[in-house]
Amino acid sequence: MPQPIKRDSMPTVGGIQLPTFIIIVMFGPFALSFICFVIWHYTVQRYRDKKQLQKQVELEEGRNRDVEMQVRGLVQQGGT
Repeated sequence: MPQPIKRDSMPTVGGIQLPTFIIIVMFGPFALSFICFVIWHYTVQRYRDKKQLQKQVELEEGRNRDVEMQVRGLVQQGGT
C-alpha cells in the first residue's frame, strides 16, 4: 500500500509559501485596481461632477431670467 509523502516544509515560490503566493496572485490585481478606482473617484470624478453641476446651475439661471423677462413683457402688454 502506498504511503503519503511527508514534507517537512510547504512548497515555496521565490521564497514565498505557495498559499501566500496564490493569494497575492489572485487578489493583488484586484486590490491595486480598487485603490486606483478610489483615488480616481475621489479626485477626478468629483471635479468633473462639480464642473457639470455648475454648468447646469448656470443654464437653469439663464432659463429663469428668460422666463422672468417673458412674464414681465406679458404683464406690461396686458396692463396697457
